[in-house]
Amino acid sequence: MSIWIKDKTVLITGSTNGIGMAAALKLAEDCSSLFFTYRNDELAINKKRAFI
Repeated sequence: MSIWIKDKTVLITGSTNGIGMAAALKLAEDCSSLFFTYRNDELAINKKRAFI
């Protein structure tokens, strides 16, 4: 990811799967704070929290 994202706070909506999940995982490497939303899939989001 480019340097412009360093030390930023990012909000990803629809991050349970697909493009939103890919974006959340990539941004988690570079952001200082990452917030993500999801829709009714507790199991998937708990797996992602553990991974990130």
